[in-house]
Amino acid sequence: EERFGFTYDEFFAVLERLRKPIYYVLGNHDSTIAYDRKFSKRSVHLHDQIVRIGDFFLTGFSGSHPDWGHNPVARSWKTRSKGPGTISREIRDENVKRLALRIKKSGHDPRRFIVMTHDRCYKLHSFFKGEPPLAHLHGHFGEANQNFHEGIHYLNLSKLSNTRPVINSRDRRFTVN
Repeated sequence: EERFGFTYDEFFAVLERLRKPIYYVLGNHDSTIAYDRKFSKRSVHLHDQIVRIGDFFLTGFSGSHPDWGHNPVARSWKTRSKGPGTISREIRDENVKRLALRIKKSGHDPRRFIVMTHDRCYKLHSFFKGEPPLAHLHGHFGEANQNFHEGIHYLNLSKLSNTRPVINSRDRRFTVN
């Protein structure tokens, strides 16, 4: 389990030094990682979780095409076949549908939610009838950017995942090149 020349455990150990919670989702390059794996005492895998931070809430789901990894929706659909690309869209749409239902069932105002996924969920707003989540953090494709669409602030953080983190071997400091 090594990316960019260091392990996930090393990466989370460096983040742990910040002494702040670490919220994350997994993507297609993380497909071998079990969803119940705990990287550090402050790390929280947001897949199917709702975490309260003050007056706001974080939630999300992990996985993305071309490899959904341990995503439960994808695992239950592995036996279906409807042609290239179709199954991946259906898996994404089912994950978004379940995420929206989780937010609605929480009893909290959806506009207080920040959604985190690996890939952008283009139709996220359509599940909320005028009261969508405050923001959607995502990556997977393109350059880092932000836009506002149908009441949601979309923040593409993918540029951050395209940088090469460096851990200084002497003092284990983390920097980004």
